[in-house]
Amino acid sequence: MINIKKLSVPLIACLLVAFALTMSVQAADQKTGSAKGKTLKATLQEGSDTIYHIEIEVPKSAGVSEVSFPIWTVANGKDDLVYHNAEQVDETHFALDLDIRTDHYNGDSLTIEAVSKSGGKEQKLDSITFPIKRSEITQYAGHKGYSAQYPENSLASFKNNKWDYAENDIWFTKDNQWVVMHDPTIDRMTNGTGKIQEMTLDQIRQYKIDKGTNLDKCAAEDLVIPTFKEYLEACKSSNSIPVIHIKPEKIPRAAYDNMVKDLKDTGFNAKNMVFICFFAEPLKEMEAQFPGVEMMYLAGGEAEKRISTVKDISNNCGLDVNYKTVDADVMKVCKDYETKLGVWTLPDDELKKFLRLKVDYITLDN
Repeated sequence: MINIKKLSVPLIACLLVAFALTMSVQAADQKTGSAKGKTLKATLQEGSDTIYHIEIEVPKSAGVSEVSFPIWTVANGKDDLVYHNAEQVDETHFALDLDIRTDHYNGDSLTIEAVSKSGGKEQKLDSITFPIKRSEITQYAGHKGYSAQYPENSLASFKNNKWDYAENDIWFTKDNQWVVMHDPTIDRMTNGTGKIQEMTLDQIRQYKIDKGTNLDKCAAEDLVIPTFKEYLEACKSSNSIPVIHIKPEKIPRAAYDNMVKDLKDTGFNAKNMVFICFFAEPLKEMEAQFPGVEMMYLAGGEAEKRISTVKDISNNCGLDVNYKTVDADVMKVCKDYETKLGVWTLPDDELKKFLRLKVDYITLDN
């Protein structure tokens, strides 16, 4: 909960959000995505299909001294909403920004309810229902899994991933197996040293991940260097779509075959995974193996110059770039060429800007 206790307002007024399965709009404007009740107002923020500005007026007669807003609302087992900028505007007015984060909800309206609480009793202050646009929803990927709370690219970071997508990094070993590690060596994150492509899988599995966030809270079995197959199984357990970052440019046929086998053995196909890479050839190979699979070509800069490469790879390929290289002009080029755009790995204070630009994917470090 975002608890605005320090703002010194009397009991508790909670802003409760519930999904409405059918359209039952009360005082709602279909064109702008806004609604107004006696004490509540919701307005779609300009330039966004996902962020709504919510205002609540708490009558003085309600005797409210403290306001709390729930941060997460869970629908279908996943986090569907997040709140930003909750604040007290004045003595009786409070506001926040509501971001509809995922596409798990397939309805077309949203209901907001304001409730005051006193002595264990609740009093409903107001309720509004308004239409929501779901045509262009930005999707979120956890960078190296949920690396803000668990060691990067560990099984713990994938099993506990909170976003719809879980991004990883894979390298093939000397015996053409695949393991998950950001760097080409195991030096930075483990108690061992060596280049992944010069070690066999058995040699790599002798070492453990010994660095990262909340290391002491991870089970020992979650600190082995994950195989690609273990990563895929962890994604299934957290209901995450794997975003598979193929790190090498040149890949032996045997390694490709092992990757494809792991994917098929764990039930992944063109409809439920994404490949990303800085090189064109691995993406073309995945397109050949899984026709229609979604792909993103990674680029550090000069995003507008990468479109020709993207189109040469596949019509299913998008562009995934460093957020610092993206502006409205880049968005226009991508739209003109019907190319999806993703950004990585932007800081929190840039989030609203990119939601308003309507990028397709945001890879988060937190």
